[in-house]
Amino acid sequence: MKYPILAFPPCGSRLSLYRPLDDRKAEALALPRRFRYTHPVKPSAPPWLPALNTTLILISGVAILVGYTFIRTRRTTLHHRSMLVGTAFAGLFLVVYMARASLFQTKIFAGHGVIRFIYLLILTSHTLLAIAVGPLALITLVRAFRGDFARHKRIARVTLPIWLYVAASGWIIYWMLYSL
Repeated sequence: MKYPILAFPPCGSRLSLYRPLDDRKAEALALPRRFRYTHPVKPSAPPWLPALNTTLILISGVAILVGYTFIRTRRTTLHHRSMLVGTAFAGLFLVVYMARASLFQTKIFAGHGVIRFIYLLILTSHTLLAIAVGPLALITLVRAFRGDFARHKRIARVTLPIWLYVAASGWIIYWMLYSL
């Protein structure tokens, strides 16, 4: 069993947010009393919050896919609106996700063996591509708003599949984390 990371309580106070170490562990580590406090314990997230996050990114992906079908049928006004809805939901997802990550504990995947490897593979690719899709989406939007449609189309061909993969893999990660 791993020992918790030790830290001083803020300003030397002993707040209730800090969980004392088990006395046996503290004695085994030969720690003086003032060092026997760990980092604050974050509460668990409400069960509806991860589902809300997944729903927001899924709506974003669906709106982007619908916007793609609109531009293929030359309905530019509907394409414009759909892409803005997709971007708004992705931004809302990012705000909710960051708030959840900073306020609540993160859930750790409980699977073992091959399924854990598959989960980590999907999670790694999802995370790396999610980092890339933010700047790509902003560049794509800026080029569209400036009317530079030739360059917009060129970068949108790269951004679209990455965005759709991030939306779909986010749902798969949620399903694996909370259903398996």
